[in-house]
Amino acid sequence: IYCLFKFVLLHSTIFAQMLQFNTELSSVVRVVNGNGPCSGRVEIIHSGEWGTVCGEHWNLANAEVVCKQLRCGTAVSASGNACFGGGNGTIWRDYKCKGNESSITSCAAGKLSSRSCSHSEDGGVVCSNYFIPLVSSVVRVVNGNGPCSGRVEIIHSGEWGTVCGEHWNLANAEVVCKQLRCGTAVSASGNACFGGGNGTIWRDYKCKGNESSITSCAAGKLSSRSCSHSEDGGVVCSNSALIRLAGGPDRCAGRLEVNLYGKWGTVCDDYWHLENAEVVCRQLDCGSAVGASAEACFKQGRGPIWRDYNCQGSEKFITNCTIERHGARICDHSEDVGVVCSGKYLSHYTITDNNIHGTL
Repeated sequence: IYCLFKFVLLHSTIFAQMLQFNTELSSVVRVVNGNGPCSGRVEIIHSGEWGTVCGEHWNLANAEVVCKQLRCGTAVSASGNACFGGGNGTIWRDYKCKGNESSITSCAAGKLSSRSCSHSEDGGVVCSNYFIPLVSSVVRVVNGNGPCSGRVEIIHSGEWGTVCGEHWNLANAEVVCKQLRCGTAVSASGNACFGGGNGTIWRDYKCKGNESSITSCAAGKLSSRSCSHSEDGGVVCSNSALIRLAGGPDRCAGRLEVNLYGKWGTVCDDYWHLENAEVVCRQLDCGSAVGASAEACFKQGRGPIWRDYNCQGSEKFITNCTIERHGARICDHSEDVGVVCSGKYLSHYTITDNNIHGTL
C-alpha cells in the first residue's frame, strides 16, 4: 500500500508540473455531483480553471471517451441537460467525439467558450463502473459482476487469502459491503458461489453485523484447517446489481433484466407497480417512470427469474427494495415485467392505468 501511495504521489507531482508547461495538451477531466467517481457532471480544466461542457451535441460517443479516460469502463448514458446539476464558471466546449479518442480534448470541438450554452445544458455521464468503492487495504471481492460482489478475500502479511464459509452469513456480508462502501448485503454464500480461490483460507469469521471492519469480527484460527476452497465465502451487495431494459426501442424502455452472480435474469410481476419502475428509471438515468408493465409486454426473457421486488419508489437502487421472494418459483417468463421511462419518446405508447400498449 505504501508503494502504491508513493507511486500515486510521485506521478501526481509530475502531472501537476506538466500542466504548467502545456495546459491544452494535458487537460484534465473529472466528473462531479454523481454517486461516485464514475458518474456526474463532466468538468475540464484549462489554465487552472475548471469549467463544464456544452450539452448541445453531448452524446454517448462523447461519454464513451470520458469513461475510458477516467478508467471507468464504458458509457451507460450521456445527458446534456444538467442532469447532475448546473456547474459554475466557463462552459468550455461543445465536443463532438467519434468515441474512439483517447482523451476528450482529442475530439472535435467548437469555440473554447461556447456562448450559445448555459449551465442548464451542462453535459454529464454515467459509466459502467459507476459503483466503485473506496480502496480498502484489508478486504476485496473478486470474480463477481463488479466491485461490489464476488468472492471475499483478505490480506495478511502481504498475502491475499479467502475466508472460510462454515459460519459465513448475512451479518458477515453486511460488514464487508459496508467496509467497501457498497451499500447493504443482499446475499451471503459459503459454498464458493464465485469460484474457489487459491492460497490460504484465512479465517472463519463470526460477525454481528455492526462492526466497521471484517477484521474487527470474532474469528477462529488465522488459517482454518477444517475448510477447503469449495467453501470460500462470497457476497452480493446492494450496489452490485447491474440492470438493463431489453426488448424495447431504446435503453429507457423494455423488459427489466437484472444481473446477479454473473447471470442475466428477469423479474416476476407479482408485486410489480409504478414505484418499482420509478426506482429502475432513476438508476438507469432515464428520468421518471411513466409505465410499469406485467405479463411480458416486451416479450419473454430467458434465464432465471431472480426476484419479486416491492419498492416504495424512493430507493436509490432496485436492490434496496424489499425482496418478497428469491428465485420466484411460481413465476414463468410469461410474467416478465417491463418499464417505460420518461427518457423515451412516448409517442410509441399508450399508457392506461400504468399498463403499456403500443408498437414495440
